[in-house]
Amino acid sequence: MFRIYALSFLVPIKEVFKQSKCYLKASVIYFVSEVKFKLLITIIIKSFYWLAWVTVLSVGQSQ
Repeated sequence: MFRIYALSFLVPIKEVFKQSKCYLKASVIYFVSEVKFKLLITIIIKSFYWLAWVTVLSVGQSQ
């Protein structure tokens, strides 16, 4: 009797663990993609700034 009770108690724990593992994986993937996205935007913005700066300098040089 006790064994059956223990097993029925362990199964939900296992399920919860599995669910939380999946959730953790999903949140890590989401976090990584979010960071990558922000990094990409930052790089694009910085490269635009850099291009504008170089353009201004080259225009200033040619004057």
